[in-house]
Amino acid sequence: NGYIMGDPSVVWGMMNVGAARWSEIAVPDSLGVFTNAAKHGMEFGAAFATGTNESKSFGNCARSDREFSDMELAEIQEIVIAVHAHLGAGPGLKDRQRDALRALANGLTYDQACEDVNRHARLTPVLG
Repeated sequence: NGYIMGDPSVVWGMMNVGAARWSEIAVPDSLGVFTNAAKHGMEFGAAFATGTNESKSFGNCARSDREFSDMELAEIQEIVIAVHAHLGAGPGLKDRQRDALRALANGLTYDQACEDVNRHARLTPVLG
């Protein structure tokens, strides 16, 4: 449904670091992401974000019975931070992977993105 860029929790996470209950997020839900989540038993949710603009991690949790407590939010946020730190310890994306993701983000189809990245790779000299 193309929810990712219209999901209020993702938009919130791009602009913030920390934790917020879905009910506290003041971002318009024009795609009805939270409404659809509630229809599937995920009425009470929380969003989490950590990192910088160069490397950011997001998380979401939801439940059907009640809002998350402050303690639960803090515990989940600690986990999101730990996962982000663990993933950041790796080698990171290769330039071609980053280029492919940018191409997809700019609206190219998967096949077009592959073609674009391969075309640029053939034109870029490899220095040894």
